[in-house]
Amino acid sequence: MYKRKICLILMILTAVFGMISCSKIADEKNENKNVTYKKIVILDPAVVEMVYLLESEDKIAAIALTQTSTIWPEDKTKNLPSVGAFSKPSLEKIISYKPDLVILSYASAGLGKDLETHGIKFVVFQANSFDEIFSNFLEVGKLVGKENEASKIIAEKKQSLEKMKEMGPINKKGAFIYSTSPMMAFGEKSLPGEILKIFGVQNLTANLSGDRPILTPEYILKENPDFLLGGMGIKTPEEILNANPQIKETNAAKNKSIIIVNSSVLLRGSPRIVDETVKLYDEIKKLK
Repeated sequence: MYKRKICLILMILTAVFGMISCSKIADEKNENKNVTYKKIVILDPAVVEMVYLLESEDKIAAIALTQTSTIWPEDKTKNLPSVGAFSKPSLEKIISYKPDLVILSYASAGLGKDLETHGIKFVVFQANSFDEIFSNFLEVGKLVGKENEASKIIAEKKQSLEKMKEMGPINKKGAFIYSTSPMMAFGEKSLPGEILKIFGVQNLTANLSGDRPILTPEYILKENPDFLLGGMGIKTPEEILNANPQIKETNAAKNKSIIIVNSSVLLRGSPRIVDETVKLYDEIKKLK
């Protein structure tokens, strides 16, 4: 039963937020250096946001739609042509737009072979760290002819992160929860894990194996976190509090230090994550 629930959660993780995409796996024939593309189908919501940050939305031919989250800037992206759902885009629709490049997501990486068969260039990105996000953004800048603009934005975002770090470590114990049944949290090698590390937070998953380990009631009570973050499908602190009675005995519960984050920003690999990270740092810093 647990296995079935975990599989469902992982499907939601990729299909809903498009957050943690993949490293560039464009085949070796599809070298994109020194080429500017003008008709791009984008299946990764993080890359859609990147293109808008670079004010190059005129190069978007179509996108894939997320199911329960929005893609910034929503007032503009909601009107873009669609090739279907993020988790299952239509190959026929993609081909119909005659793109000169397709940017795949983790969920659609399997389409690469089909695109190659039709002579369509493609690329996939991975975003499991800030360094990877900045690298991806620079690459997207090159693809749309805005490398200099991308470099400037990256410099600004890096400066924001450095200023935040200068304020000192938070020195608290916490976890980033994304499922309450079973109770699962992001591991240290994930993007949320890196955020906690940058904050100077001791991640509850540090001594557990796996990318998204299960936190048993006994383990949570023993570790006694100072705060808990909730994301993904978790909408209220009560969902975490009611997941098991032991949580109510922790410092996080007693001090009302359970925070629900904006997953469509904080768990999506675009440079916008930096501003949300700084906001979250300030919020956790103020906790008891």
